[in-house]
Amino acid sequence: MEDVIESLEQQNQELRGENQELKGEMTQIREQMNKLYELFTQKTTVNVVSAQGTPTHPPGYAPQPYGMPYGENTNTEDQQECQRQEQAENFGRGQTQGQRTTPRATVYYHLPQNPSITVAPPLVSNEKLSSLEERLRAIEGTGSHDLDATDLCLVPDIILLADFKVPKFEKYKGSSCPRVHLAMYCQKMASFIHQDKILVHCFQDSLTGAALSWYVNLDSGHVKTWRDLAEAFIQQYKYNEDMAPDRSRLQNMSKNESEGFKDYVQRWRELAA
Repeated sequence: MEDVIESLEQQNQELRGENQELKGEMTQIREQMNKLYELFTQKTTVNVVSAQGTPTHPPGYAPQPYGMPYGENTNTEDQQECQRQEQAENFGRGQTQGQRTTPRATVYYHLPQNPSITVAPPLVSNEKLSSLEERLRAIEGTGSHDLDATDLCLVPDIILLADFKVPKFEKYKGSSCPRVHLAMYCQKMASFIHQDKILVHCFQDSLTGAALSWYVNLDSGHVKTWRDLAEAFIQQYKYNEDMAPDRSRLQNMSKNESEGFKDYVQRWRELAA
């Protein structure tokens, strides 16, 4: 169990480091987006103010419609009526003063078009920003990385008796035949051979090193029975099945505490044969 706790602590430290890196990236991206928003707001304000300047045309003037050439007569009916009234007044004053008046020429003004507002492309795409935010929420979430006790246990609903004691196993490191280890494990667990949950739960006590890390990372959704665990274990270390034992393995073969010397010699000979 100590190996399991150490492995979980190591994974927790890795998650904390990744969390800090993602927080730094999100902070930089948010600062860039704020600067972009400020620039966009300032540019929009300048364009609106420049477009709303004080008109310099005389009263009663209608601006030149957009798209019409300069100097084209675009008087509306109201403008024509106004011109007729002015001509009638001028004609009346001419008769009184003995002068002849002529209609005034209409002057047209051409206003420049409003400058277009150019929006610079965002420094970071929205898809990338959304992806980073999702990853950050996943790390900051309490159950996003399976930190609940029920998610960390491969068999969360197991019931053990108060006097239950886990037998002592020869630890499997991942360098020997997996079938031999399964056979030795089942022999030690003969009293619980028909209780799949206990077999699956106690199997971690027979592993160490990389093999224990493999067990911790198993998905509970894919391991429902002891057979599922045994098949996954053999598939993981299948490359050791037909591998002949080397000298270092024979030299490092240790005698179990509950094993007699004759049994130890017999096991050593069987492995070397």
